[in-house]
Amino acid sequence: PQLASLAHQVDHEFHKSAQKIFGVDKRTKTAHLTDTKGDGSIRYSQGPVKLMSRAKAKAQNDYFEEAFPTSACVLDLNRCAYVFEDVATLLDALELFVNKVRRYKSG
Repeated sequence: PQLASLAHQVDHEFHKSAQKIFGVDKRTKTAHLTDTKGDGSIRYSQGPVKLMSRAKAKAQNDYFEEAFPTSACVLDLNRCAYVFEDVATLLDALELFVNKVRRYKSG
């Protein structure tokens, strides 16, 4: 119950941060990568907070061999999706994302 409450509390900030990664337009939910071999189109889709019944089932079914508490393995309570029109844009976006994470981790 506490985890579900926290997931709902941070959901807005989660999506705000997820959209910021590629500069997603808040109104159209789209973005465009300019430095890519592909067409650069990205669509953002906001997912719902995972239901606790689904999180419990996932912990029991997918992580039954993990150490207790298996619920600690369920990390995707807040969810979103990026849709890329071509593989080149996907690969360039992935590289951009990895580089942002590395910069964030290094300071």
